Amino acid sequence: MVSALLAQRWNAGDVEVLASGVDAGGRKLPSNAWMALRRLGWTAATLVGVRVNDRIVRMAQEQAGVPCAR
Repeated sequence: MVSALLAQRWNAGDVEVLASGVDAGGRKLPSNAWMALRRLGWTAATLVGVRVNDRIVRMAQEQAGVPCAR
């Protein structure tokens, strides 16, 4: 999930959006990377037919978002 999210969002434009610290509405992004990514609508997805607890999805988003947010 982390690799797929990074492959989709690891580009200059998206990293700049995350680094700006605000969402499209001008609201400050949350300090937790997973919450910031969700606010931006950047969600991690599981493989088709695979179900996981939301905590696993949040962990993947946190792991993917931390390198971008630093």
